[in-house]
Amino acid sequence: MLFEQILATDRGPAVPQLTPTLILDRTQIHGLLATGHPYLDEAFDAIVNNGTVAIQLVTLIPLTGTEVRQAQTSGLDTLEATDPALLDVTRAD
Repeated sequence: MLFEQILATDRGPAVPQLTPTLILDRTQIHGLLATGHPYLDEAFDAIVNNGTVAIQLVTLIPLTGTEVRQAQTSGLDTLEATDPALLDVTRAD
């Protein structure tokens, strides 16, 4: 799982990174996407010092099993184009 990877390597996820695994019991959330914030400008995602990224902020987005499969087979751009209701962790698969 993503959290064990972070603890083992002492590093956060690469961006973007898709982690397909059951996340929340009794929901259809079966994956996480580590990426920039989906609703804010790209400038929100990094603190830059002298042109170098000093800190990168990563947003973990819960995905349903269908969304995970779509991202794996068609790519993240296709998933983004479908505009899933990301704030609803109880959304149907």
